[in-house]
Amino acid sequence: MDINLKLYDRIVDHMTDVRLYEEGVQLQNRRIMRRHRKRLRDILSERLTNDVTPEVNRFGREMLTHQTSSLKEFSTSQLDFHSDNLNKELNKFYKVSKPRSKELLAEITGSNIKGVKTVTQNMKNISSGQLVRIQSKVKAGLAKGEAPKDIINNVLKTTKLTENQAKALTRTSITSTQTAAL
Repeated sequence: MDINLKLYDRIVDHMTDVRLYEEGVQLQNRRIMRRHRKRLRDILSERLTNDVTPEVNRFGREMLTHQTSSLKEFSTSQLDFHSDNLNKELNKFYKVSKPRSKELLAEITGSNIKGVKTVTQNMKNISSGQLVRIQSKVKAGLAKGEAPKDIINNVLKTTKLTENQAKALTRTSITSTQTAAL
């Protein structure tokens, strides 16, 4: 088997591991979201006019911390994989030097996601958008005279959009990491 096929085969096998890693990150995202929904339900069940801003901010920080630490771990593993993969085939002909992970992480968490926003800015936008949606649902529900239970359910439904946005951000970040590590 020639060098190109060996390199390619290892990359294809590695892609399976990458998808499994992404599923693990997404699973943790869902856990964070479940805890967030429970806290929102508790806050609003106590009193509909309670300020949910601290909880939304807490959620945003937790999700951002999770995203950033996952990307750090993933970027390091990507650099290791690609340099090891090349080393296995080329070490007789060429000395492969692994790039520094700090530079890769700066590229990943920087503005390489579509548009000019960083992962941090995207997560802040997701959180602030959620806060606006929650406040709108509560105000609209109170204005219509809806039952507190119905207002809370409507608020919790709006968190689905936030969950989908976080899921998309994770997938984009992981894909960007893979591309940048090549």
